[in-house]
Amino acid sequence: MGNAILILMVGFSSTLIIQTMNKNRIIIDSADRTGNYYYKKTVEAALSSGAYLALNKLYLDRNWRAGYQNRVFNGVTINVTVHDHSTDSSIDEKNIQINVEAQLDAYKDSSTLVVLKDNYKDFAVWARGDVQFVTAIDSGGNVNPSCLARRASSMPPVENDKLRAAAAAQGRVINQTEFVPEDGYPNGSFYYYRSDPNVTHVRGNLRIKAGRTIAGVFIVEGDVIAEKGAGIRGVLYQPNATSKTENLNDIDGNSFVTGYLLTSGSVNGNGNQITVRHKPNFVRRFTTRYAAKTPDVQILGWR
Repeated sequence: MGNAILILMVGFSSTLIIQTMNKNRIIIDSADRTGNYYYKKTVEAALSSGAYLALNKLYLDRNWRAGYQNRVFNGVTINVTVHDHSTDSSIDEKNIQINVEAQLDAYKDSSTLVVLKDNYKDFAVWARGDVQFVTAIDSGGNVNPSCLARRASSMPPVENDKLRAAAAAQGRVINQTEFVPEDGYPNGSFYYYRSDPNVTHVRGNLRIKAGRTIAGVFIVEGDVIAEKGAGIRGVLYQPNATSKTENLNDIDGNSFVTGYLLTSGSVNGNGNQITVRHKPNFVRRFTTRYAAKTPDVQILGWR
């Protein structure tokens, strides 16, 4: 009987010791997890702070590349480097890359942002698809390849419903399979009334006959075919990825856009040239009314 009691007492003691050790281990693990969570969240907050500081500097000066070295925020050391195609050939010519590193004691983490080097509004051509036989000219009248964006990763946040509603209010919703406007359409001017632009919504294709010039903002759901000497004074906007803007390849002659060409599709001069000259006042009228939510510093990626 005595031996049995002794064995039970030893068993109870061992169980108590094991339970105590397990509780201590749980407490230690919990403390470790709490500590790791604190480090993780503190460093993540510092990464965001470093990124937003860099974005603010780029907002004030697009040529800023100095970065930050060993800045300390709440005990976290932050380093920021800023690169573009001139310092890293792997970066697209249209983009700027911001690298942020943060460290608190032994815990380190990093973040990378890719931002648009210029604002959408500064381009003559912005295309999600390919662009061939197109010449971009800046507002000063100089040929400027940097005003042309091909295979862009995103489109400006154009308010399509608002744009279509404006066309409907002006009585310019075209339901034809192919719309062929007269020279000077719709009123010989970019403007509808005061500073409001003409807006035409073409649900099919738009064909501009040789030598004709049309004006205003054109939202075209289909393709745009420009013949010799044809042109648009204003903004050509194609929201659909399947759309094309092109010269006819059997006509020897160039076409033009004076204003802004913004397309989710592709642009092809087919051996001729489509010349697009940036015209700031046309672009400004379009963006302030129908793309006002476009940020001044556009973030293309953040990881």
